[in-house]
Amino acid sequence: MLFFMSTNVFALDIELRTYKNRVCYDGDTCYITIPVLPSRLKKMSVRILGIDTPEIRGKCPEEKNLALRARIFANKVFKEAKNIEYKNLRWGKYGGRLLSNVYLDGKLYSNLVIEKGLARPYDGGIKHGWCK
Repeated sequence: MLFFMSTNVFALDIELRTYKNRVCYDGDTCYITIPVLPSRLKKMSVRILGIDTPEIRGKCPEEKNLALRARIFANKVFKEAKNIEYKNLRWGKYGGRLLSNVYLDGKLYSNLVIEKGLARPYDGGIKHGWCK
């Protein structure tokens, strides 16, 4: 299965990769490989734009539980997708991680996970906690 990244300048093949029996760490970060890059750079993660999901190592049991549900959902829909497209790909502020809008079979993943109640819209501003 081939995946494509589109930017303003070029397109790259991107492959979803499995790490510790999953393709996504949590609801907004997934593992990828870009085969054309040098071996030290091939394996990286992509942070999905437009959303904030609870943290796996959250601050309260409710956040951790919701984070695990978001992880399960992400892994399910990414594995089931026949076509994955990465758009607006760019380097994140944390090294080794890319940022991208991700489309699964033509549907924006951010919208899917928000509709499930497992994420909030996020534009890069202040994040609000998941604990009450």
